[in-house]
Amino acid sequence: MPRASPFRRQAMGLVVTLWLVTLLPYAVLYLIGQWQGRVFVGLIYNLYDGLSYFAKMQQGYHGAWRFRLPYTADAEPTAYLFVFHLALGHLARFLHVPIPVVYHAARLLGGAFLVVALGLWFRSLREELPAWRAAWTWSVWAVGMEAWGFLVGYGSIIPELYPFLSTLANAHFPWALAFLTLAMHPGWLRRWQQGERVCVMAGMAALGLALALLAPFGVLVAGTAWGLWALRMAREKAWPEARSRAWMALWLGAGAVPYLAYVAWVVHQDPWLAGWNAQNQTPIEGFGKTLFLFSPWWILALLGWWRQGALGIAGYWIAAGWAWALAPLALQRRMWLGMAVPLVTLAMRWLTPRPRHHRWMVLVLLAPTWALMIGGAILNARFPGSMLFLSPSEWRALQWMARHLPPDQRVLTGPETGPYVPAFTGHRVFYGHIFETYPAEAERTWVVQTLCEQDGSRVLSALRARSVQWVLWTPRESALCSPPAWLAALTPVWREGGVTLYRVKK
Repeated sequence: MPRASPFRRQAMGLVVTLWLVTLLPYAVLYLIGQWQGRVFVGLIYNLYDGLSYFAKMQQGYHGAWRFRLPYTADAEPTAYLFVFHLALGHLARFLHVPIPVVYHAARLLGGAFLVVALGLWFRSLREELPAWRAAWTWSVWAVGMEAWGFLVGYGSIIPELYPFLSTLANAHFPWALAFLTLAMHPGWLRRWQQGERVCVMAGMAALGLALALLAPFGVLVAGTAWGLWALRMAREKAWPEARSRAWMALWLGAGAVPYLAYVAWVVHQDPWLAGWNAQNQTPIEGFGKTLFLFSPWWILALLGWWRQGALGIAGYWIAAGWAWALAPLALQRRMWLGMAVPLVTLAMRWLTPRPRHHRWMVLVLLAPTWALMIGGAILNARFPGSMLFLSPSEWRALQWMARHLPPDQRVLTGPETGPYVPAFTGHRVFYGHIFETYPAEAERTWVVQTLCEQDGSRVLSALRARSVQWVLWTPRESALCSPPAWLAALTPVWREGGVTLYRVKK
């Protein structure tokens, strides 16, 4: 058999090691759960968002293509949003595979796709970056100063910045970052100049649509980067170069704009989605803090720019991401998707002739953040109340609800149990997510007050008014208040180990 090319060998090596490292904490937590007699939920980072992805997949698993806010009991299916997760749910049903298994398979495949996309990106830059193979490896494993941030009171981790953390965190980040990297690929310009314009137009439009479906903010960043590059060429009166770069931006937008226009329309015309959109905010948390979390990459990138001067597409990517992040938008942080890639690209211009610095950076940067992301999640398993685990009784109750209740039931349960019900049963709750429950604060207050209310007639009237069909009471609800007397008026249908599911009489 012919030997694999150096590119393929490096790609396979990076993929296998990335899979092993990002699977390790999940495997360890699963084993810890087995040892402690608890059930690991299959997520380690940003649990509430992760459970919301499972909940979206549940909707696809039950046949839906139109999204419904899973943590807002009164909302109805209205829009073709979160199509990626809905499609994964359909795939899980078709394959008869549990939703968490499909989710993590998509996460690992996305990581492999991202590694290849990064390799293609850096190989296209080999003329200006001779050590492109080293840069490729660094981009896969790069991390920032998040680990050190906890020592000085900064508790932020932004996984979408880095390929490694994106692959560790969830299923759609690595796919989105891969599509964004390909949309920035300078090779499109060469093919355009060689006359392969139909291929370039179709490719850029397809990438625009893919980004619109997975990460709409990536369309803004990529389109702006190409546009800034075109303006620079126009300023230098290099008109053919300016036109080719402008066409990249235009065809990327051509693929994305129809779906983005649909999203803008449906979000504003549906009151539930409009409320969700108003709550869904990820602003930057201070300029000094941001620079700290980005360091030392932004410092090394400045050194690389100083060393070689011209920025290239990497510089325009950085400029576009920061321009949109500083704009008065609700999703500022999302504009930094994959920002480590262009930062590493510029940084390697300075690091390449200094190999001894590589070993220093491995020790100071990679090890602490890996320890934080992996070791921190594993240490979290020591706490009995960790949200990463369910008791066997809670897990069996959710599985019983998924198998035996009619579809799309309305379940009243506490704020800490609420996130799990849509994720593992597909049923509705009244509160479970700070963004996807609308109105979040009002619904949380209503849930707690109703569960802890002692006036049985008032509670039963409230349950009927909100069309509550089931009440799930677990030790998490008992931590809020003692089980109220009105529960005796309901019909218990499942009970085990302090977990009881009650039917509400019509």
